Amino acid sequence: MQDNPNITMKPAPFPYLTLSAAAKRLPRTNGRRIHTSTLWRWCRKGCKGVHLPYFRVGRSIMVTEDGLNRFFTELAKVDDTSGSSNFKSNRRKRRRPTNLKRQRAIQESEVILRRAKILV
Repeated sequence: MQDNPNITMKPAPFPYLTLSAAAKRLPRTNGRRIHTSTLWRWCRKGCKGVHLPYFRVGRSIMVTEDGLNRFFTELAKVDDTSGSSNFKSNRRKRRRPTNLKRQRAIQESEVILRRAKILV
C-alpha cells in the first residue's frame, strides 16, 4: 500500500480512542466526517470480511490508532487481491410475487374472510 501524504492522523496522547474521538481523527470523505455508527458497524460486522479491533472500557467502546491503521491496511489488501469489479453484494434480492401468486393469495384471503363471515 502506498502512503498518501494527504491522509494524516494526529498523534494521540492516550493510546485508546472512543469511537467519536476516532471519527474526529479520521480524514473526511466527500467533506463529511465518518460517522461513529460506521465505526461501530466496522467493529461488529466488519467490511469485506475485515473487522476493526475494539474493546470495552466500562460502557465505552475503544479503538487504537494502530488498530485503525491495521484495519485500513487489511481493507486495501482485500481490494488489491479481490478486485473491486468482482465484489458481490451480500444483500438478498427481494422477488416480487407474480400476478398468479398474488391472485391466489387474494382468493385464499377472501375464502378465510367469508368463513369468518367478515366478507359477504
